Amino acid sequence: MKQTPSKRSYLLLAGILLAAILIAVLTSSKPKAASDRATAAELQAGRSYLEALSRKDPAQVDTALKERDEAKRARDRADLLDELCQDEANVWSLFDNYVLMGEALGSGFSVYGFFSEDRVLAGSSYTLRNVATSLDKAAALKPEVVFLCFGLNDLNSGNWPTPDSYAQAMVEAVTLVRQRIPGVTVVVSSILPVQEKALRICQKWAEIPAYNEALEKACRKNSIEFANVSGLAAEHQDLWESDGYHLRSGFYRYWACSLIVPVEVPAYES
Repeated sequence: MKQTPSKRSYLLLAGILLAAILIAVLTSSKPKAASDRATAAELQAGRSYLEALSRKDPAQVDTALKERDEAKRARDRADLLDELCQDEANVWSLFDNYVLMGEALGSGFSVYGFFSEDRVLAGSSYTLRNVATSLDKAAALKPEVVFLCFGLNDLNSGNWPTPDSYAQAMVEAVTLVRQRIPGVTVVVSSILPVQEKALRICQKWAEIPAYNEALEKACRKNSIEFANVSGLAAEHQDLWESDGYHLRSGFYRYWACSLIVPVEVPAYES
């Protein structure tokens, strides 16, 4: 389906035309000195560029605006992540009126005392299917943000044999949350990686990168906030337990940083 150019793209085109006219006026008089000639040449180049933009299809301008905004948000998110990783106290203060739904790894947020126990709806046997069964408890808390932190149990269960099937199930889970809790922001966490020695427990975990790629793609397609924890996990492999898949308490601050950044700097307009 062809997208309709946004109102701001038309406004931008009008601004471009006005700027081109102003530049034309400024460069109409004959320059008197070398410095003036340089300035006039620069203005002429600017006028040519603006005139070229004004001839573009509004849809192209709209696409360019979206790409520019996405790039800026990506930079802002990266900057905030770096800042928060250096300031642990500030990270926890940003979590307010939330619910975390997940498996055993997610329950560590409350086990280690970082989150209130009543706001962590997670368990050792939980899979993505527990989102539906936990919705009443989640809705009763009236959260503004819901974090979905699943993955290892899901792959181990065999319920979602392909990355795409799992990504679709995640989108459906997010839809359920949004329907039950109108106006809520949902953040999907990437599946945390495991170390090689953990693959003896579940060989399917070797496919975690492929599942994360499918998750991120599906979230982007459906305007769902996605928290990619993979980079920080690679930097802090010493914060995994000796079994290769459970987390030490020290990694939860970094996981929290990844989760809260999409809340503070959303990738998509609500």
